[in-house]
Amino acid sequence: SWLSVPVGSYLIPEQPSHDYFFDFVFTDTYNFSIEFNSPSEISNAVAFSRNIVSDSFALFSEIEPAGDSYVLRLKVVVKERRVPAAEGGRLMEFVKAIDDLSAFSLRLRPKS
Repeated sequence: SWLSVPVGSYLIPEQPSHDYFFDFVFTDTYNFSIEFNSPSEISNAVAFSRNIVSDSFALFSEIEPAGDSYVLRLKVVVKERRVPAAEGGRLMEFVKAIDDLSAFSLRLRPKS
């Protein structure tokens, strides 16, 4: 995994039936500039986009063109240590999105 976010299905394998507590509140932000040796485009950039917001956590990700290159942005925020049991489904959506982004592979094609 290229992410060092301390959240994922390795820690939360299934929806808790009780309040879940993160170890600590944190913000983890990634900003990468992606440049290519020849004119190329990322064909699956939209699939990287996520926007999940709750009172306890948030996740935002996108890949945007920037001239002949791209900018990849990812921000993970745990705002509150406690996630109420009632937010368990949203917590699992958050966990799955982080797992998916951790395993994400760019698909490139020559720019036409």
